[in-house]
Amino acid sequence: MRARNFILREYSREKTADVHGEKIIQALQKDKQPRADLDIWNAHSRSGSWNKLTDNDKAALLTNVMAQIESGDPTKNLEYSQWLARMYSRGAIPLEDIKSKMHNAIEMYHKFKIKKKLKPEHKDINQMKTPYDLLTAMEQYDEDDLEPEIGSDKGTSKEIYKDEYIRVIVPKNKAAACYYGQGTRWCTAGRNRNMFDLYHPQGDMYIVLPAKPQYEGEKYQLHFPSEQFMDEKDNSVNPSQLTKDYPSLLKVPQITIQGFHNHIPGFMSPGDRKEYEEEITKQLEKNAVTHGDMYTLSLNQPGGSYDDWKVSTYTIGNLVHKGMMESEYENLPTGAAIYGWFNVKTNQCQGVTYCEFDQEVGEGTFTVIADPNNRDDTASDYETSDIVQDTNVQQLEKYLDGLHRIHKEDGFSVSEAYEKAVIKLLDSYGYPMSGTGYPGQEPERA
Repeated sequence: MRARNFILREYSREKTADVHGEKIIQALQKDKQPRADLDIWNAHSRSGSWNKLTDNDKAALLTNVMAQIESGDPTKNLEYSQWLARMYSRGAIPLEDIKSKMHNAIEMYHKFKIKKKLKPEHKDINQMKTPYDLLTAMEQYDEDDLEPEIGSDKGTSKEIYKDEYIRVIVPKNKAAACYYGQGTRWCTAGRNRNMFDLYHPQGDMYIVLPAKPQYEGEKYQLHFPSEQFMDEKDNSVNPSQLTKDYPSLLKVPQITIQGFHNHIPGFMSPGDRKEYEEEITKQLEKNAVTHGDMYTLSLNQPGGSYDDWKVSTYTIGNLVHKGMMESEYENLPTGAAIYGWFNVKTNQCQGVTYCEFDQEVGEGTFTVIADPNNRDDTASDYETSDIVQDTNVQQLEKYLDGLHRIHKEDGFSVSEAYEKAVIKLLDSYGYPMSGTGYPGQEPERA
């Protein structure tokens, strides 16, 4: 049958939404980067929670998201929108990157296509399995044939630190972000659909320029409000590794204060980091509940209501920082009741058990372990964990399934039976850990 190879030659929002709609909404729930389109949030806030979206809300939400995806397509007939929708439905790229750097890449791709200058292996965009395949392909072409160079306009910026190892620049306008971001994939450095005006009001961006780069083009951009710390290819970098490579960063007070304020140990001063880690260790000891040769830790946010469970990126980030969890766990579903299993002797994570309440009963509870070897756009970051055979793990899964069932039967309200079940769960497997951090006001801007 040829149905498997069916491709929409003429773009239709309705047909594309029919094919990818449900996965697009799921991808939006996990999209961590800020989104400027208020209509998306309005559609969400009417229901109060993702698992309470009505059919009308879903339709309104999907209409708004599709419009945003289409804004990443510079062609009049939206020639590339179906491909973009497919990429977003797979969770392969954030929505705002579609509207900025993917728009720029597709615009360049289309111009080369019109001029029939694309290499044979690049002529069909559907052969590109990930957005980064397109971005990488475009690096093989000379952009000077299509666009004028940025030039010598350095814009307005402030150099807040310089030594023999690094310079740290804070761009104050779009021109400076473009100038110092030359050669990168940052959406704040793009010539078109530049996102500087979205990020700058939230807080300063710090561009780190190594004096003796380890490789050609090495640069970093740090933006604490959105917790994005990126290299020149727009890949996330580990703060602890970055400050290990460039210790001078810890001499920049604007960065160390931001690190403490935003609970990012890798960017804290040595004194603050020691104090912070001591507090985290106390919390771990206080909240751990032993089950045989393993113990559990709640990975949910403290506070809030029982019918709106959220994963604590703060807790998981600290466990990753301490080397107790793989960084892949930071991509877990954001709305779920979740517990981590840790070896009593090694303190290493053996897997996590979580329940997504927006799934059907019996289908939303899993125990998995991170699989750092999976890196394509279709594979999961997780695989089934061997600990599912452990009786303690099976008991937790039963608890979560029971909560899920009550949750559904009560129409997502917090009934007395549900609340008692939650208290039993928390007593048996541990309570969410409270936060700690910078005691003062928001750090001043450079």
